[in-house]
Parts: sequence; C-alpha cells; structure tokens
Amino acid sequence: GPATTLPIPAANPVPEDRFDMVSPGGDLPFASPPSWWTTLRTLLSPQSVPPFALTPPIADDDALDSIRFIWGDRDPIILAADKEALAVKLYGDAEGEKRVMDGVGGLKLGDIFHSSPVLVGRPSDFAYFTSNLNGYQDFLNTYRHRRRVLFVGANDGLLHAFDAGGWNRKPSVCDPGQSCYDLGTGTELFAFAPRSIMSIYKGLKDTHGPQTRTTQWSVDGPPTAGDVFIDSSHNGTPTPADRAWHTILIGGMREGAAFEGTSGAAPADSLGSFYALDITQPDELTSDAAGKPITIIPTTKNAPACLNADGHPSCGKDAADPTVFSGQPPRSWPTVLWEITDTEDQDLAGTAGAGFVDMGESWSKPSLGRVKVCTADCGTETAVLEDRYVAIFGGGFDRERLNRRGNWLYVVDVETGHVLYRANSSCGINAGSGCSPIYFGSIPSEPSALDGNGDGVIDVVYVGDLKGRMWRIDLTDLRLLSSPSTDRFANKIDVNAGSGKPFLFFEAPQPIAPQTHPFYPIYYRPVVISLGFNIAGKPAVGIAFGTGDRDDITSRREPLALTFKQRFYYVVDRGNTTTLAEGDLLDIASPTAPGVTVAPTNGWFLQLPLGERLNADGLAAGGIVFFPTFNPLAGLSLSNPCANNSPECGLAQGTARLYRVFYSTGNPYLGSDRGQTQELGGFLSEPVYFQSRDQQGNIVYTTENTVKTEDAPGSKKTSIKSWKERSRRP
Repeated sequence: GPATTLPIPAANPVPEDRFDMVSPGGDLPFASPPSWWTTLRTLLSPQSVPPFALTPPIADDDALDSIRFIWGDRDPIILAADKEALAVKLYGDAEGEKRVMDGVGGLKLGDIFHSSPVLVGRPSDFAYFTSNLNGYQDFLNTYRHRRRVLFVGANDGLLHAFDAGGWNRKPSVCDPGQSCYDLGTGTELFAFAPRSIMSIYKGLKDTHGPQTRTTQWSVDGPPTAGDVFIDSSHNGTPTPADRAWHTILIGGMREGAAFEGTSGAAPADSLGSFYALDITQPDELTSDAAGKPITIIPTTKNAPACLNADGHPSCGKDAADPTVFSGQPPRSWPTVLWEITDTEDQDLAGTAGAGFVDMGESWSKPSLGRVKVCTADCGTETAVLEDRYVAIFGGGFDRERLNRRGNWLYVVDVETGHVLYRANSSCGINAGSGCSPIYFGSIPSEPSALDGNGDGVIDVVYVGDLKGRMWRIDLTDLRLLSSPSTDRFANKIDVNAGSGKPFLFFEAPQPIAPQTHPFYPIYYRPVVISLGFNIAGKPAVGIAFGTGDRDDITSRREPLALTFKQRFYYVVDRGNTTTLAEGDLLDIASPTAPGVTVAPTNGWFLQLPLGERLNADGLAAGGIVFFPTFNPLAGLSLSNPCANNSPECGLAQGTARLYRVFYSTGNPYLGSDRGQTQELGGFLSEPVYFQSRDQQGNIVYTTENTVKTEDAPGSKKTSIKSWKERSRRP
C-alpha cells in the first residue's frame, strides 16, 4: 500500500436500507455496513492538502451515491434531485417517478484519452521461454489458452478490463477442424479504483448540468503488462520458496493526480501514483490430454470464475500439481499488489527540487523487466547475483513547468513495491561522489529499457527529460549497498562501486539564463535501433527521439514556443564516453532539405517548421524511422466539426504530419519531403502500426486515419532493425 498513513474517523450511523438494496442501480448488497466501510468513506472524502490531510468526511449517503456513480449507474444519481419534476413533465404526475428512474439509460464508460490500451493473452516472453527460466515453459503451457483481456484507464476514475477473446469458446468462428480465439464479447470483467484518485469521485458525481470544466482527469495513464517470477502474496518479506510466475499490470495516473501543482497556493504537489495488479489467472484450471494443467473458459458463461477466490479451488495457485493445485491459496482475480505515492523530498538543499515532493504527475509509462543485482563478492568470479523484477519509470510532470517535481528516475522492485534504485543526477543518487552533478529535468517520458544480448536481463536504459537531455543508465553491474535503507523510497544500489550512474548521452541547446527560451523538452520514449556491436563487444545503437511541448500542445501558455524550431534527433551510441551536442551532428535545416550520400558519423537532427512538435512515440522498421507531429499554427481547410461554443473548439484545428526518414542518413523515404500532411487527421496519436510486407516487399501500414501501401525502395524485404521494448510486450 501507499507509504502514507490514513487517519480513520469514527463512522456515522448508516441506515441499513441503504446497504441491502439490490435493485438495478441500487446500493451495496450488505445487510449492514461492512467492516471496510469507514475506510472507504474516508478515501472518498475530498482532501485539502496532501498527503491525506482530510476535511470532515462526507456523509454516508453521499459516499454511497459516489460509489454508484463510479460504478456507471449515473443517470439516477444525476436526475435524483429533479426526478419528480421530470416525472410530471413526462407522465403528468409524480407517480411516474418510478417509470422515470427505471427508464434511465444504462451504465456509462468514461472517456479514454491518454491511456493506450494493453492486450494481455498468453504468456509471450521469448527470452524467458528459450532459456526456460524458472520453468517458464510450464507457465506458458498452463496459460497458453488464457482469456484475452484488454486493459485501459478512463477518466471516470477506473481502470477497466474487457473480454477480448476466448479460446475455442465459439468454434463456429474458427476454420473447419481448427481451434482459435474468438473476437471477445466486449463485456467489462472488472474495474479497479486506484486509492490515490478516490477523493475526486464525489466531485465527478456532483458535476452535472451546464458544464464549466473542460477537462477532468483520473486514471489517465497507459498501463504496462509482463511476466515476473515473484512471491506475490507475502506480508512484507518475500519467501523465495513461494516465488512463481505471475503476469502483472502496472500503471499510473498521468495527469489524473488528485492535486495539481500550483504556484503560491496550496496544494502545491500532484500526489501522482503507480499501482500494480496480479492479473495472472482469470479462469479456472483443468487438465489437458497429457495430464498437465491448462486454463479454460467454460462455454456456458462469460464471467471469469476467479473474480472471487471461492470461484474455483485452482484460482491463483501455481498449478504445480494439476490434481490438487498445490502452492498458493486461492486468490481473487485480479489481486492488488501495491500502490505507491512518493511524497518524500530527497533533493539536496540548494538544488531545484529541494522543498518539493519527488514524484510529479505520473505520466511515465513503466518499462517492465528483469535485472541482476550483486549481493556479495561483487566484481569477482564468485559474485552472488539475485534476479529482481523491476518497473522503471520517470518521476513525472511538474504542473508548474519548473522541473522541480518529477526530476527522478525510479527502478521499483515489483515484488515489494519498494524502490531498488533511484537517481536524479549524473552522479546517481543525489551528488554521489567524484563528479559535479548535472540534475535531471522532469521526466514524463517512458524509458526505453533494453536487453542488448537477448538473455532476458535489462542492460541499459535510455530516457529523456524536459530539459532536452537524453540519459543512458548502465544496469549491468548493479551492487546492493552493504546496509541498504529500509525506507520504501530510498536508493538501495551502490553506484560508486558498480554501475548505475546516469550518463548524459546528449544535450540539446540550453537557454541562456535568465532566458527560458528556446527549450527542447522530451516527452516521448526514444526509439533504440540496433547497429551491431562496437569494438568492445557491446551493442552499438542509434537513438531516435523528438522534442516539443506536449502538455501545452497549442502553445497558449508558452506562445514563445511558436517562435523557434523543435527537433527530431538521431544520435549514434558506440559506448560514448563524452556528451554529444547539436554541433556533433548533421544539421538538416528543413523537412525538404537535400539529402546526403554519406551517413554522418554521429547522426543528424532535423529542424521542424515553427510550431511543429513530436506528439506520439516513434517507430523504426526496414531502415526507416516513422514519427508523427502536430502544428497548432497551420490550420486545416476543413470546417470545424465541434457543435458547442467551448474555447477549445474555437481554435484552429492544427495540422498533423507523418514523417518517414532513413535513419542512417536522415534522407526522405519517398519524394523530397520527409513528412506528409495527413489531410483527414488534425491530430495523430500512436499512429503507425505495421501490418505486413507483401510478396514484393511493399510496406503495408495504417495510420489513425488512413491505410496505405507503398513500394519499398528496391522492392526488397528488409528486417526490422529496432528492438521491441519490454514494456511493449503483452
């Protein structure tokens, strides 16, 4: 759970009839207030100052209505105050009230904005499978027909899980004689309410009628899923013998923090958070023809049996014995592992972050994987190494845009929810020793965590910050401190004896004080492209990344950002030991600048037109880097489709562009322009998905608004040259 202590006030009497109603859209199906009601009512209470310094808790009826509203049973709550007048209007008398309430529309789903969905089906980690790490092949075989579930956060305050496919549930959709997944039912299987966001539920419920707010964020962050070998049911200290393979999901709130940083008025801190769920087993296990355990989905029902621990004796166990399903006791699906909110301030006095909490708005999508940690005899042939499964993410966004919050990189042990390693400067944790630190800017970007040699262990992390700096962190020689702190958020790694000190790999031009412009913030994950190996036998890579203000996407707050050109960089890393800058790269002055015939040694940078900025992740395939941009300055000629009078709909639509560039030279893929305007798309978000190459080697791909097939140069098939980051695996 969170590292904060929640005060629990005395409960007010709760009318029993508010709990035992089970009518459609009714209240909680309990004969009397359950033991957890007081805690939940407190969490639902609006809070004035983080962490959890509460105003008087809300009344029981208010809390119950807030829960009904979040469940999706909204219309009865919204109409409750006016139901008699509405009944008279529709039916002529107040007796029509029941007909009004019974006739109100069904359950509602909130808007899904920044939370890109993740689809989880069968286990799929290739490196773990090929080495059969800790019996991973048995784990995969057990869950090879696991129900497909689509997970996505929404701004209704919930993470939602939808049925997206069942194995052989509908044989009629399969080819004759074949087994297959169906396309799913779309049924919502469960929704998870993160603790950190519950205090806004009452506000969501109460905000109805004419709308004055244009945005309300909640579970707005994209989740990540992956397989980990952990003890997922310990009470604080993991038991090695109880470790087993589990599939977990980790996500953050993005802009949905309960508080937004402001200048000069409390609250000043965002209270961002990250949560972890065990999503291993939705359905019961049975035995296959060989007598080995395998997950099933009964054809007679859609609801997973393991939604409740007593749904089936096999739920949540390790399936070591297909007869008795020994191991862990039955567990509900999903199980909450932890939720963390870092309200500490570990910045050194006199640095930019001192006096402000370390975690900002939790924008950074976690990367998930495995690292090796030395616990004894480090640096020798007899070194004792432990596997740790970790989530790696940036500290987030500073709503004040001053790089005072979120200016940390976190590596969290997913088994415990405790920080394994954290850094905020080029010297590791705080100043470290032996160097003059250069401190991180805020890090809302997703890191790229890479396994360079395919052994299933993360070797290096690349991540950018809002000061236009790209950092490289070597994780190949992590050494545990001799006496690590027990504090949840304290660093446990000795960066002076081993690896882990962040290296400033590249730095964009910095504004000259006291000026704050121009600046080149990095909001998106760098694309890391394999270039073979350097002379030391380590992978040589190309790092492709773009800049531009994603938070203030139309530059209404920072209009000066429209007066200088943002960049897209491609920088070569051969194990560099000195920081590169723009002067070390080929300058491509515009998207239509002439190409070159010789690949630049250190890479290149492309100057984008005024106002244009990167607005989603890039992708590399077939020797080409694809990336989308948005420009608020250039409006499309199409009419504005908005039918209301909000200020946002009065703005120019802006222009979306999709760039395709050879990463070795920076030359355009086709024609003379490196980017093409998407005439039917004012804004592209995660736009490029490669479907296939046809027999002629043509690239067939889709964008958010178009489907295109184009000749590949030379009509030759080429292999993908960039790694698939671990956070992208289902």
